[in-house]
Amino acid sequence: MAAVAAAAVIAAACDNGGGLPSPTASPSAAPSPSPSPTATAAALPERPERFEDLPAAIAGYLTQTGGSPDCLAALFEAWEMASDGTADCAAADLDGDGEDEYVVRLSRSVGPDEGAPPDSLAGMVFVFDQQGGSYREQSLIPESGNALPLADGAYLEAAIFEVDDFNGDGTPEIAVTSSGCGAHTCQLALYLMAFRGGEYVVVVAPGPDAPDGIISAPVTKRPGTLRGRQR
Repeated sequence: MAAVAAAAVIAAACDNGGGLPSPTASPSAAPSPSPSPTATAAALPERPERFEDLPAAIAGYLTQTGGSPDCLAALFEAWEMASDGTADCAAADLDGDGEDEYVVRLSRSVGPDEGAPPDSLAGMVFVFDQQGGSYREQSLIPESGNALPLADGAYLEAAIFEVDDFNGDGTPEIAVTSSGCGAHTCQLALYLMAFRGGEYVVVVAPGPDAPDGIISAPVTKRPGTLRGRQR
């Protein structure tokens, strides 16, 4: 969203007619400029104490501000959101309404008893979509045998893998990942989500019927790059 400001400057010169001497004009004081209207930036909300309350706080913030030109960068910096260097916000028109939706990964450090390497992150991935003037959140990681949530609803290694138009229909899809760890290995599961019938649904999930490239496999690398505006 870009705001366009226009200013017009008008100059007028008047010739003094007749032969009478012109009165000496006293210099007039320059008018005080009227304050320009400025967009009121909403104050960043305090971070909720409970991790599971973050999505509702973000939805409220986006509703109040009407969106986020920086893709929540300032908010996440203020909240000191844990990060592994991969993107945690991407903006794209996912439902064809001409407005950006926000795909957001919320992350935290993994506790010692949560069954993952100590440098891992746990998190949640949501899409925030404006409906009727308010933003609402929907989780993008389905609960399944490949990804079981932790006590606060977070998933191990939750990430936005990529946002792109994979099938060429003109509307981007969302690839998200999560993992589960056993005694010796962690398995990475990738899901492809899309807007269908008024909601975001899984269109491809790991399993024996999944197409090539959509798999559950040992974790070997972090998620790749995203396309589009991102944090």
